[in-house]
Amino acid sequence: MNVSTVRANLKSRGFYYDDEDALARGGQAIKDKAREIITSQRNSPTSNDNAPLLKAAIRKYCGSTERTLVFNVWCILRQQKLRDITEKPLSPQGEDNALAWVKRAWSMDFLDCVFEADLNKDMIPDTSHTGSKTTDIMFKDLPRIEQPRPDVTYGLWKADIDSPCRGILDTYHCELAKDVELPWFLVEVKTLNAVVGEAENQCIRGGAVLVNGHHQWNRVADGVKHSLDLSKKEKEEEHDRLIAKREKAGTAYDKLQSTADSATLAFSLAFSPSTATMHVHWREEWENGVEHWHAHTIQTYAMRTEHRDYEQLGMHMANIMDWGCRTRRMEIEKQAKVIAKRKYPGIDENEVCFAPNKRQKSG
Repeated sequence: MNVSTVRANLKSRGFYYDDEDALARGGQAIKDKAREIITSQRNSPTSNDNAPLLKAAIRKYCGSTERTLVFNVWCILRQQKLRDITEKPLSPQGEDNALAWVKRAWSMDFLDCVFEADLNKDMIPDTSHTGSKTTDIMFKDLPRIEQPRPDVTYGLWKADIDSPCRGILDTYHCELAKDVELPWFLVEVKTLNAVVGEAENQCIRGGAVLVNGHHQWNRVADGVKHSLDLSKKEKEEEHDRLIAKREKAGTAYDKLQSTADSATLAFSLAFSPSTATMHVHWREEWENGVEHWHAHTIQTYAMRTEHRDYEQLGMHMANIMDWGCRTRRMEIEKQAKVIAKRKYPGIDENEVCFAPNKRQKSG
């Protein structure tokens, strides 16, 4: 199927791309928040020095396979130290030492990325209750949502998280990609002759999984069961409840209220040698129980000519990683303490943390 057909199918399932109407329903505030995150000032160096290397790599490998392009471009983009690492590499010379330092810097921020890793297919949002019982039956004949497999997925590196915090995360299905807990950023890459719209459609699907994974985690923190922990009977009851709620409230969306969930936002990048598009993702819940899963463009980059856009891309990606390792991680840690205290009365919640004294603070 072509890009427009796939996108139409996604929309029919509740997955929206650049829906302008959603901006007036709280989406603009989320878009503004995302723009503030990616354009914020950084305490560590930006990607200016990497821009020429990035441009050269894209030109050299643009006609190669996606895998070759991904690995050669991302070996440059991942050479970014984050805010909280103040020391210098052991030696200014020697690529091995520099890469080892970057890896250590990432580890101290509980950050890493995985390449070509499947996202948890059980976290693809279930939108089957968006219609009546009749359309619910017809819904099964629509094309299935493909399991997302981003080229790159960024999140909290499981191996760097100490117990019992890691145990809490594992208990509630937070490993959305192999070895990565509650990721907040993914990248889809296309080569020179491919259609970038295909990468955008992949971002729609993958971004919804990241958002839903964090939404489920937030539910657990609020004392509600994770959807994957519901029994078969509970799932059927929940589905029937949502259908009844939809039929009672109706589908006159111009008369219904909705809530844009800013607490679940995530980011994605559709990347090609000619252009790249950064997106913010969020979940919208209507009073009739219907959920919409949004992907909205927040920045485009001209990868063929504009040197400044290469610098911006590197800086924006680094800022997303900074935000995830700081703001998002601290929120997750607080929620883990709440969950642990509820699940294990009497536990010392101060022991539920990522790693005491592991992070270094910048001045």
